[in-house]
Amino acid sequence: MEFNPTEILIELTTRQKAAEDFLLFIKYTKPNFFINWHHRAIAEKLQEFAEGRVKNLMIFLQPQVGKSEMSTRRLPAYILGRYPDKKIAICAYNQTFASKFNKDIQKIIEDPLYSNVFPETGLNVNQGFTKNSEEFEIVNHKGFLKAVGIGGALTGTSVDIGIIDDPIKDAMEAYSTTYRERVGDWYETVFKTRLHNDSQQLVTLTRWHEDDLAGRILKAEPDKWEVLIFPAIKEDLTNDLDIREIGEVLWAEKHSSERMLNVKAKNPLIFSSLYQQRPYYSEEEGRFAFAFSRAKHVAKCYWTPSQYTYLSFDFNRNPICCTVLQWYNETIFIPKCIKLKNSNVYKLCELILKLYPGAAFIVTGDATGKASTAMVEDNINYYIIIKRLLNLNDAQIKVNSVNPRIESNQVLVNALLQNYRWCIDPDEAAAVIFDMEYVKMLPDGTIDKSNRQDPSKQAEAIDTVRYWCDKFLGDFLKYGAS
Repeated sequence: MEFNPTEILIELTTRQKAAEDFLLFIKYTKPNFFINWHHRAIAEKLQEFAEGRVKNLMIFLQPQVGKSEMSTRRLPAYILGRYPDKKIAICAYNQTFASKFNKDIQKIIEDPLYSNVFPETGLNVNQGFTKNSEEFEIVNHKGFLKAVGIGGALTGTSVDIGIIDDPIKDAMEAYSTTYRERVGDWYETVFKTRLHNDSQQLVTLTRWHEDDLAGRILKAEPDKWEVLIFPAIKEDLTNDLDIREIGEVLWAEKHSSERMLNVKAKNPLIFSSLYQQRPYYSEEEGRFAFAFSRAKHVAKCYWTPSQYTYLSFDFNRNPICCTVLQWYNETIFIPKCIKLKNSNVYKLCELILKLYPGAAFIVTGDATGKASTAMVEDNINYYIIIKRLLNLNDAQIKVNSVNPRIESNQVLVNALLQNYRWCIDPDEAAAVIFDMEYVKMLPDGTIDKSNRQDPSKQAEAIDTVRYWCDKFLGDFLKYGAS
């Protein structure tokens, strides 16, 4: 087989340039990688990072625009090609995800195209060097790459380069105070303890919350980090690397303007955080229903006899509470919320039958109502009494075995407030509106019920609503609106 000297020279020159230029390395080792303008800007900054000219770097981007491919797959392979003695740690939200990055990087290094560029960097377990899903070592060099999930151990040796890619998996974790504390503690007590004076850090993520890991780090060390942000839709002229006109989307071929505006209209809270990298979830000083708005969710509504009538109960010594809900036409209607003193379930059921004659009831609510209690005759549980007094069958009683975890339940309720139409009666369901506006979360992830004399710390109405949401729309965060 004859080789054209010119083609050989071009190929050798291309390989040499790929070894010197990160973007050309990506293009050479992944020929089908489509390069948009933002990839060039990111590659330029990652080049500086690879060469040690940037010590601590954060990159904030929306999902599915090449962030992880560049920073967490191609960059470690490139660095180990140029500097095979470097010790790298890659961290993600769990071990499975981190190990997937590890395996992807191994595939890059074992690809013949990579060997064309960096022939001295290789993997070979048969020579006594480690190569598994959690760690691999560079043959005949000191370099290695370890992959670990948030919360996992990172022991054994110091790290020259630490890369954290999306330490939070989803909204449920992002809005959990407990989980954010866990991530922050792990970063301080595990990740940072493996760094030395010359170590570099790269944090690349999609912003979920102002108190996420990036937010915490920047609050503690604002002057030690360089931050690169490209919002889905350009809004200002503050970033010189962003060549777009105001109003342009980041990558129209992949995420069109129409699609981005649709996401924004459907869920402004999520769009601001995930797509614009501007999380404003401050919980309004901890408000449980932070997505609630009188303008959006309150309007006069009436009971519709032809639709199912949901009754959601919360049991307290004083008061007992029942919220009436109906759900049809993709709208959650709350025509009434009833509170009675002294936990009198008998009077409450009598009132319900009077208000809603002939209704097809479905009952849910506080799981503790299944327990025997002195609040009803013969220590029978609340739901047996409700079933008897309302003349219901077993299929009409739909109560979970345990109450929902408050932090994840808060995420669900606010997602429903964002994505469904609600109609809460301003007069008959005033207690629900009050709780939506005033009930707050504590830092430990629980609802503030510290003072039963304070109406904002009773929360019976909001409890009934969240029990109903969990029982009948609990899968929304997995599957979205139907």
